[in-house]
Amino acid sequence: VKTGPSTGAQGGYITYTLSQIANTTSHPVNDFTFEDDLASGTYLQVLNTGVYNSNVKMSVYYRLYGSTDWIRWKSDLSTATNSTLNVSELSGQISAYFNDGASVHTPYVTAFMLSYGTVPAGFAATTAPSYSVLVTSQVPVGTSIKNNASLTGNYGGKNYSKASSVTTLIPLGNGVLVGPVKTGDDSSLLLYGILALILGALAVLLGVDIYRRRRKALVRAKLAGKTLD
Repeated sequence: VKTGPSTGAQGGYITYTLSQIANTTSHPVNDFTFEDDLASGTYLQVLNTGVYNSNVKMSVYYRLYGSTDWIRWKSDLSTATNSTLNVSELSGQISAYFNDGASVHTPYVTAFMLSYGTVPAGFAATTAPSYSVLVTSQVPVGTSIKNNASLTGNYGGKNYSKASSVTTLIPLGNGVLVGPVKTGDDSSLLLYGILALILGALAVLLGVDIYRRRRKALVRAKLAGKTLD
């Protein structure tokens, strides 16, 4: 159902493609839904709903960091055209959801759902949906993140589902702290310590290389009867 890169970088973006959202049966399917629970430490940035071979009305929902509630993002979207949804546009809607008088809330979206309702037999994407996530410093360098998704539907009173996952290695990082962090989380300090060790090792290697080059030059100059200042 979903494909993505094998590697990514802390502080960078990963784009996933939902390549097999389709009703492959010979009959309509009810409650046809795609749900994606993003990997811990990654947050949705942009979502493209895709284009399909049948025109049905779909709705998009999202879930916030630390919440279990689904919030309607868009409704009555036509599957005949692609809709590009930017998380950055959600601040006002999220402020209303919290209902605490604050004018702006940072939209850390950790899951989304595409709800198609009832789809006909053969319903399928002709332009695959896709989305991008930001990899924050909550994802330790050198570890992997696993993104889980599921496609579900109902026919004849029976529920059906198909699961998919993508694992991405995060070998690189920039030490930039992004996103909400729990109190007492010292992951950023660890990252900066690791980066300092790496930079120190590189400096030592560079010094050794310069020393060796200088020694070789001195030997050549001595053999030639010259001296180097």
